[in-house]
Amino acid sequence: DCDTLVTDDLMSLWTIDMQGASLGAVTLATVRWSNDSEFLSSNGVEVDAAYFNSGVLLVDCEMWRNQSITSTLRSLLAAHGPSLRVVDQTLLNLHFHSSFFHLPPKWNRHICANQALPELGPGILHFLGQPKPWNFVGGQFHPARKTYKHIVKKQQMSIPALSWAEFTRSPRVIVKSLRSIYRAAYANFKHRSP
Repeated sequence: DCDTLVTDDLMSLWTIDMQGASLGAVTLATVRWSNDSEFLSSNGVEVDAAYFNSGVLLVDCEMWRNQSITSTLRSLLAAHGPSLRVVDQTLLNLHFHSSFFHLPPKWNRHICANQALPELGPGILHFLGQPKPWNFVGGQFHPARKTYKHIVKKQQMSIPALSWAEFTRSPRVIVKSLRSIYRAAYANFKHRSP
């Protein structure tokens, strides 16, 4: 995904043994806690099966081609298209629910604005939901904003200037971002109160 930041050498992924799986992914939760639980369980996937985020995937291209995975996914898409809530992620979890290789969490560290910042180390940081630490609102309130700025500066990347134009371009995203930040702040306050 474009909302990721790589902080480690990816060469170790080249040599990882995926134990015969054509797809590797980091588990996000179980199907029970996903947006797709109803669809997946009605299509034979156990609610306690691991559910992965499709933003960062490791693919064995040769095995993928040999098993005609693209053709299989196209058939599933044709059969279930309108029911796919998170489209590619739903489709991939339907097909690979019991056959994907579980990558170590460092290769897709999920960071949300409405949750405490997880322990960070080398790997791939994945900024889920809204706001992002580089958005106007996220640049002010995101729990990972300092980490993001530090990494970008260390990697000698440029940070685009935050502007009010973001408000006029997508007010719905701004409202969603503010709601997410409010919920996080409220949860934090409730947690700290005696």
